[in-house]
Amino acid sequence: MVKFFVLGIISLLSGLSALYAGGIPAVYTVRVMVDDEASMVKISSAETVSYQLRKPFTLEPLVKAVRARAMVIRARAEGIEVNGVLFKIAGIVVEPMEISSVRANGRVYQGMIGVVRRNSNSLQLLNVLDLETYLTKVVGNEMPKDWPEEALKAQAIISRTYVLSRMRNNLYADFDVTASTKDQVADLNGKVPESVRRAVQQTRGVIVLYHGDIFSTYFHSTCGGRTKNASWYWDIEDIEPLRGVVCNKCSQSPFFRWHKEFGKNEFVCALRQKGLAISNISSVAVRSTPKEGKELIFNRTQHISTYRLRALLGDSYLRSPDFDLDYDGSRIYIQGKGWGHGAGLCQWGAKRFAEEGKKFPFILQWYYPGSTLGVLEEYAS
Repeated sequence: MVKFFVLGIISLLSGLSALYAGGIPAVYTVRVMVDDEASMVKISSAETVSYQLRKPFTLEPLVKAVRARAMVIRARAEGIEVNGVLFKIAGIVVEPMEISSVRANGRVYQGMIGVVRRNSNSLQLLNVLDLETYLTKVVGNEMPKDWPEEALKAQAIISRTYVLSRMRNNLYADFDVTASTKDQVADLNGKVPESVRRAVQQTRGVIVLYHGDIFSTYFHSTCGGRTKNASWYWDIEDIEPLRGVVCNKCSQSPFFRWHKEFGKNEFVCALRQKGLAISNISSVAVRSTPKEGKELIFNRTQHISTYRLRALLGDSYLRSPDFDLDYDGSRIYIQGKGWGHGAGLCQWGAKRFAEEGKKFPFILQWYYPGSTLGVLEEYAS
């Protein structure tokens, strides 16, 4: 039976930070890493505008606003150089004061630009933007923009909760999330579809909670019939919302079932390129395990979880860690289920639930049993 949600008010201010300056709601400002190794960062606009240089973390102003058409930022042994002026700090945030977007290294970004010194020769380029704007860049890239409204709302809520959990975990790191599948795919330069903008606005500040706290709301494309325990794959607490549940709603996905076939030598070569010490395959089998879901056993002695194997080989080899395998001595035949790690919300399942008229609270309760909904206190009105 699906429980009713308790829509409560929660503040995460104390869990994220306490000091912010300049009137910027930095507690819900997301630092997205877009380039991990830039030789320099050039920030430019069509005309001369004012830029505020700020400290990282607190966002306190470093100096008075600087007027410029372009700013060139370089790494130096002693810190960061901005238009020839050295700041003996490890990072800097540049806020355009009169325009809503700015060009950095040839691409247009909303919000602010963060720069972190990696060493005396390279920098990290970050896009620093408010939480709700960030979500408009994510939802339409993690879920098709023309999917049902309730599915898009569910995606907005779990993407919001996920990034908040990453922000808390990375409070003293240089960035919160990447713009890739390592976290959530974000198109920071593209236009926002109206359906996505509406889904984010209509769920503004809504998050998923377990015992009154946020957690990592994992999600994936297709579970293949049942979601998986997140603790099988990551070193996290085995909590009720992240345990597998039955899902009979994703059969319309083109990835519900999949097949792969490899020659033995091709497979061995792929494994060795990823650092696995396997020179030959005399036998290979798959078995279920209580802690890792499934594992492969090569030559009756070498064990590796199917999740780790997929992480090493990638989607082009293995769509998901849920598969069975046959080996005839020369070729390997794989029959798999779903696409993605399989933990948390199944997006194709959410789509089907929404098509059947289910609202986002029902969808979220189904995939995260025992959870409740809350609203961030700072957004409540």
